[in-house]
Amino acid sequence: MITLHVPDTDSAEARRIAARLDDLVVAYSRRTSDASMVPVDLPAIEDGGRWYAGEDLSGYFDELARYLGEWRKFQSDACY
Repeated sequence: MITLHVPDTDSAEARRIAARLDDLVVAYSRRTSDASMVPVDLPAIEDGGRWYAGEDLSGYFDELARYLGEWRKFQSDACY
């Protein structure tokens, strides 16, 4: 499960990350975290035990979009 870790105070960066996840139509949880409790700068994404923040987020979103594109190729919304 993808977890978006955000600071106590609202930030434009946290809103931008949440909007990108919404655009990709993926499930995620949003957690308010203390900066001392996470190994990277906030806001950050935790996915599969790996952490992404700052400049790493661009590559993470590119890879996630590719993965979802492949996954959705084989999904069907047709009734059988």
